[in-house]
Amino acid sequence: MSAGRRRALLIAVSAYPQLDVPKLRDDFPDLPFTTHDVAMLRTALLQSGYRPEDVTVLDDEESTREGAIHDELGRFLNSCEDGDVGLVYFSGHGVRFGTTDYLLPSDVRARWGAGERTLSPHGLIEIVPDELLAPLRSSATVMLCFDACRSSGDTPPATFEPMKVSRAWDNVVVLSACAPGEEALGHADAGSVLAMALSETLKPTSSPRTFREVIRRVEERAEEIAANYRYSRPPRAVHRWLGGDTTGGTHADVPLCEATPSAGPWTDAVLRSHLWERTDGTTGRRDRAKQHLA
Repeated sequence: MSAGRRRALLIAVSAYPQLDVPKLRDDFPDLPFTTHDVAMLRTALLQSGYRPEDVTVLDDEESTREGAIHDELGRFLNSCEDGDVGLVYFSGHGVRFGTTDYLLPSDVRARWGAGERTLSPHGLIEIVPDELLAPLRSSATVMLCFDACRSSGDTPPATFEPMKVSRAWDNVVVLSACAPGEEALGHADAGSVLAMALSETLKPTSSPRTFREVIRRVEERAEEIAANYRYSRPPRAVHRWLGGDTTGGTHADVPLCEATPSAGPWTDAVLRSHLWERTDGTTGRRDRAKQHLA
């Protein structure tokens, strides 16, 4: 496949002013760390070959309203050309009604029901690939990354239910922070587990480069990071290619980012050591130390 532009749309919904009502404020609190998540990802992408003008960030209340997200997502997908690479990342609250997952925009409103304010699917962003991907007219390789919960309080299903698609999107892969029925895991200070794993993997100091390599490493790393938290049942990041070939075929081998070739297991061990999470200093200082030691 010919090499095109690498482009990203990063969305962080950090506040839900209309849900500041009894019960709902506990179930759907503000998530200020989501802005840190996308800032961290943006830095990693710029270090890995993405141009600043090709990385769009939506992280304020106005730009993360339902209509604004739909408009920007449609514009982004429609502008992707053959050979391009597209990364769409959403960090915020998510919920599951029945067998469908939804993302919560900043202007989601509480509804009255059974004598109390509740949340309903109306006004949410429904994760239906056929509708979300309708503006995508090219063969660009695209990753939709949903860093949000997929739970409704019910018992999680035993298997990963496939998303319903009416046509094969061979060039699209969906990466979720958790399986259906599960809650995504994050930390108020460090950010979400998926964001940490993804930003770490996308940096040029990490060896994964293609979609296949990045996804495999993110799933492994997310599980490792989640193990550091006290959680009854840590969620596992899961992915699915939306085409007939569940491995992604040739699209899985398309480069998603720049990477430093692996110099062997000892170098990889230095770069991926859990000890980095316990060091002081800025992310930039840690990255420079990693490069020097590697």
